[in-house]
Amino acid sequence: MFNLTIFSVIIGINVFLLGASAFFIFREKHIGNFLIGLSIIGLLILEMGKLSLIFNFVLEDKVLSLGLFLTVLFWLAASASFLPSKPFSLNKAILSPVFGLLCLGFFFVWWIKPFVVTGDLGSSVQLSKIAQYFFVLVVFSLTLALSNLERALYFLKQKNIRLLFVSALFLLGPYIFLSTYAVLFSVVSAKFLAYSSITVLAGSIILIFSRRAGFGVEQAKEAGSIQTSVSF
Repeated sequence: MFNLTIFSVIIGINVFLLGASAFFIFREKHIGNFLIGLSIIGLLILEMGKLSLIFNFVLEDKVLSLGLFLTVLFWLAASASFLPSKPFSLNKAILSPVFGLLCLGFFFVWWIKPFVVTGDLGSSVQLSKIAQYFFVLVVFSLTLALSNLERALYFLKQKNIRLLFVSALFLLGPYIFLSTYAVLFSVVSAKFLAYSSITVLAGSIILIFSRRAGFGVEQAKEAGSIQTSVSF
């Protein structure tokens, strides 16, 4: 049963927890903290977009799209910042920047002529071809972000990074699922956006604990590389 009041409360709690996490993380003066803070802001805007959708506020489509684009961009950048410093890294030197630039391109196209327009929470939105291509990019980009964090765990054996990876699974997982569903069936369910806030709540709680030590770690210096990824 879908209850707007319950989900409004959950989303409101998410906004508070994400906002608090971002505030404390920004206080730590380190590029890793700064990028993670921006990543959390992207998720916070997504949650605010869901509230806008529930209460039919103006510009809910633009808020949701802005949150999704920022989430993809900054999680890519933040996760790549934890990868080892090496002369060449496929994920860090090529894949993450390319996916980020493609996301920017889609964002400018969408801002000129929106290719995803949501309805009320009971409706499903049929997607155009360009919208399907965008969600393909979202799937690969968020999966790459998780893979980057997973690879960093092999080098940075720290509890806060482990908790960050676990929280990222809960925070980004529902959007990977939503985007995969959109690619396979050319449909986006507005109601599923609200349901995704349940896992975001779990991720936000874990994030509160992981941010205590901050994420101001030095990049790993190992010359080796990880050849496999559970995330992929």
